[in-house]
Amino acid sequence: ASKKNCAAAISSPGAAIASSEVQSVHLLSSLIDVAVAERRTEYRSKTNIEISAPPTSQSYGLFAKVQSTEFKRMLSNLINNAVEAVGERGQIVIHATPSKDNVVISISDNGEGIPAERLASLGTRGITFGKPNGRGLGLFHAKETAKAWGGDLKIESVEGKGTIVKVTLPR
Repeated sequence: ASKKNCAAAISSPGAAIASSEVQSVHLLSSLIDVAVAERRTEYRSKTNIEISAPPTSQSYGLFAKVQSTEFKRMLSNLINNAVEAVGERGQIVIHATPSKDNVVISISDNGEGIPAERLASLGTRGITFGKPNGRGLGLFHAKETAKAWGGDLKIESVEGKGTIVKVTLPR
């Protein structure tokens, strides 16, 4: 998808629902692997940044009803945010874990973290942090997409330690 198409898709609330792609049940680990491989390729010149999605016994067999293209776009945006947060050196780790009737996809980075007073407003349209040219659309889109699928997005962060973005989706 081109940047222009992405901008159009995120310019209206409920964009995920309006997508022509049908929601269907997907094995999340396979979608995560594709998104991680794409991000690794894009950032291959940043040799001091490690992007990983280590498989665990918990991550196997987790399914959710999503639009695969939108899911990968959402995950890619969240990984891009993490790469920007770590700067020239750092680790980004993606995990999928079961939680009751849900799946939690967490994107962790060991970047600079986000001040507590900024954390509450992130995910609101137009609110950004630490990105000189940020428009506050990536997190907004991710949160709206997760909600459209019956889930949610939460951000945990500690200044100087890093950030974890958790996307919760119904299993």
